[in-house]
Amino acid sequence: MIRNAIRNFFKNLKYYFTPLGVMFFFFAIACAIIFFHMDAAFTAFFGKIGDVIERAGINAETFQNEFVQEMDKLPPNLYDAVKYILSTDWLENTLNQMFARFTGDAEGYVESVSIATSDLIGQTLASVWILFAFLVSGVVVGYWVTKSLIRREIARRSIWKSILATVIEGVLLAGVASFSTFLFSLWKPGAFITVGVFALLFGFVSLLESYLIHGLKKMRIREVVSVKNLLAMYAGYAIVLVIMSVVYGGIVFLTGKVIGTLIMLPLIEIAMIVNGLNVESYIILLAEENVASRADQKKQEREEISQRS
Repeated sequence: MIRNAIRNFFKNLKYYFTPLGVMFFFFAIACAIIFFHMDAAFTAFFGKIGDVIERAGINAETFQNEFVQEMDKLPPNLYDAVKYILSTDWLENTLNQMFARFTGDAEGYVESVSIATSDLIGQTLASVWILFAFLVSGVVVGYWVTKSLIRREIARRSIWKSILATVIEGVLLAGVASFSTFLFSLWKPGAFITVGVFALLFGFVSLLESYLIHGLKKMRIREVVSVKNLLAMYAGYAIVLVIMSVVYGGIVFLTGKVIGTLIMLPLIEIAMIVNGLNVESYIILLAEENVASRADQKKQEREEISQRS
């Protein structure tokens, strides 16, 4: 099972660009929406501030040059500058101070400036949430698309088996969760023991579920649900995790944390998918070997019978 986990991981790296492509597709849609959204927001903002400037009798070009000088005082890093503007009243206070300098009294323009800046900041924050929602959706959709491709590669199953697996998994995990909760309620200081028991039960549930879906009537249950296979399953998880940690450290060292995380995200998804399907993949291979072995054995028995007769 350990070799199977490692082999499946490297074998399915060919799907690296699948989650990446889906994420960038959602990112491109988000950018298009945000572009038109913010274009309308800035047009409305500049229109409102332009009306105030005209009402105050201020030269628009002079006002613009002064505002640019105020922006030069912001943090040089773009991210820090945008974060500062969105998290403070910098824009409103700066405009009010400028109107006060140009007119000597900004009281008549405070309300108009406040409305204009509040609308712009609100629209900008909405754009940030749109981007976040699309990125999360891209990650989730990319995960499921990649999982469907990898499942077809290493652990194919029919729709009925998928439904059956969902039912079995729900029942067994509900039982495991209930037992773990009961154990924790008896002895609260034994949280670590409870977590350990849950991990063991979860592992056995995974093995049992895979046996019921792929190995029933093809092999004996003890060939699947055993301590040896349980340890091998978690060892496979650990080895893939170690590989991912080493690769992540190297990529972050070479490219930086942000870019390294973006590069690693598809690899992390593939590792999670492979670890989740590894038991099923192993049981399918084991069942196929058992079926082939039985077929060979029956063939030999028929040949021996025919020779005797």
